[in-house]
Amino acid sequence: MLSICTSLYFLRYIGSMVADVHRTLLYGGIFMYPADAKSPTGKLRLLYEAAPMAYLMEAAGGKATTGEIDILDIVPDSIHQR
Repeated sequence: MLSICTSLYFLRYIGSMVADVHRTLLYGGIFMYPADAKSPTGKLRLLYEAAPMAYLMEAAGGKATTGEIDILDIVPDSIHQR
């Protein structure tokens, strides 16, 4: 587990999306999994990773977005869409 503290901000990375989202629900914060050069469309699959977690976050009063649109508003093109 990675833990970095600077002033009042903390960066935590557990390495498991479910554990990271659980911690975010308990203590607040932001869960981000941005695209990079190796994975330009990101690594999370929409139907069975991103959308279920987005549903839980929004049901708990949070927000789930790609930075442009809400994740739950995305209409999937394929079953393995990222």
